[in-house]
Amino acid sequence: MPLVKNIPKPSNKQWVKTICPVCGHECWETPQLRWAKKAGMVDKAACTECAISGKGEINE
Repeated sequence: MPLVKNIPKPSNKQWVKTICPVCGHECWETPQLRWAKKAGMVDKAACTECAISGKGEINE
């Protein structure tokens, strides 16, 4: 998920502010991610930094 610190004001008003379940930073949940969750393609997501760095598991 894109980090709020990188995109403080997204042009797409459908982005919803949320918290990364790995690091706790503010990030954006996009409509595409919500669609993928609803379709059962993914059940959890991490922020961009955690995904790229391969940080630990998603905290429940």
